[in-house]
Amino acid sequence: MKILKNILIGFGGLFVILIFLVVFLAGSSSDFKEEYEPFTKQFLADFSVNWDRASVIDRMSNSLIEDTSTQDVQNFLQQLQGLGELKSFGEITIENYTTHTDTGEEAIFSISTQFEAGHALWKISVSVIDDAARITGIHLVNFEGEMIEAENVVETSA
Repeated sequence: MKILKNILIGFGGLFVILIFLVVFLAGSSSDFKEEYEPFTKQFLADFSVNWDRASVIDRMSNSLIEDTSTQDVQNFLQQLQGLGELKSFGEITIENYTTHTDTGEEAIFSISTQFEAGHALWKISVSVIDDAARITGIHLVNFEGEMIEAENVVETSA
């Protein structure tokens, strides 16, 4: 009976630790969202002006800079001009928040936006190392609408 009691006390202790970790991580992800949501929104707002990565390159990670330097990506960025002007932001949620002692914090923001041509859903990855935030990925998940003909298409440079 004493062994069963000790086992149950051990499980109870583990359960309390698990609850503490869940509450701690939920609080950390809320703090991350509160602190880096404006950074992420401003990045998308600035980038969507003309889809020229030079306008936001200072906020991009080295790997994202390298990944966006190909001609295929430049052509895609040029096509994004057909979205027109960014009108508003909708719901913004945080996904996949992780924190590491050696590599800092990272999360994916899911951002709903309204452009002139329609509604777009984005996934933007943000990484923070030594208090320096960088965009590590941007993905257009869904677009509902019809691209508009850009009157003055600006050539983007690699």
